[in-house]
Amino acid sequence: MMCGWTLFAQHQPNTHTPQFEGGNRQSPINIQTDVCTSGQHQVNVHYDVSHEHVSHGAHTVRLDYDPGSFITFDGETYDFAQFHFHTPSEHHINKEEYPLEMHMVHVKKDSVTKYVVVAVLFREGETDPFISHFLKDVPVDVCEKDYPNHQIDITEELLPVDFTSYYHYKGSLTTPPYSETVTWVVIEKLHQASAEQISQLRHLEGINNRDVQALQHRKVERCTTDEVSYFF
Repeated sequence: MMCGWTLFAQHQPNTHTPQFEGGNRQSPINIQTDVCTSGQHQVNVHYDVSHEHVSHGAHTVRLDYDPGSFITFDGETYDFAQFHFHTPSEHHINKEEYPLEMHMVHVKKDSVTKYVVVAVLFREGETDPFISHFLKDVPVDVCEKDYPNHQIDITEELLPVDFTSYYHYKGSLTTPPYSETVTWVVIEKLHQASAEQISQLRHLEGINNRDVQALQHRKVERCTTDEVSYFF
């Protein structure tokens, strides 16, 4: 079920001309692990407990996060704005598509056009408690209005997202205007979601993934570190 297409409207300038479509840094991509280079970046995670505000972000059900949570990536601060899901996954690993992908969207402080998006891929398996909490208060028909004050303690239910091993590349938004201003962090460790959860999200979202785009001449890094700092 879909209601339109304005996924990043609250953070993007009021223009939806796909001026970057067909560019050379488009997302998503297939990550071919045997050709990844080695990389290392400084990541610090500062997430607070928040009231979530559930709304239909046009092509996804979006949970907007209260101000105050952020990550730093290589010394630059990005405010945690919202997260949403894609069914099936947008990124592929070694040409394998997964049934579900979650995006945690972080917007550069004092900017509305630069992002760090953390992508988490899910395979079918055990029930995910975070998705269960997300789904339990989301009505079947989310197109009619927003649903504020949905409460999720991201520090307990979403983490551990394992930032100690991830793929990194420079890319774009996966929705119009496809701006090539995104630092992608694709978590290497797969999460699990039950078949029922995947089916529920697919019912809410419809098929809302963008096709894999050409890598062009970009490099993809596999980054590992034991020095991720978490502040809750």
